[in-house]
Amino acid sequence: NLPGYPMLVFHNDLVPPEVLRELRKAVMPGTELDFAEAEVAFPESIASVGPDVFFKGRCIDAAGRDRWRLKRECGCGCGETGPRRDDAGRGNGGRCWALD
Repeated sequence: NLPGYPMLVFHNDLVPPEVLRELRKAVMPGTELDFAEAEVAFPESIASVGPDVFFKGRCIDAAGRDRWRLKRECGCGCGETGPRRDDAGRGNGGRCWALD
């Protein structure tokens, strides 16, 4: 963080209190740290069709790649779009590895 500036951590109600306590202990002494519970939801225009329909093709980077697709699809071609697996292949199903 920048010295002299407060640090604000946004979190939702699913973050366990012990995680917030660990974060508080991890900052440099003298750092002003505050927590703010936030609720994040898609606007109805996105929620009604789902984020994939809304964002696909709209997140193009400087190289012309669709970053939404790269973050959502599996790089091995299996067609899965779930959470990534870790390097040891563990996970709750989903992508084997990412395209990027």
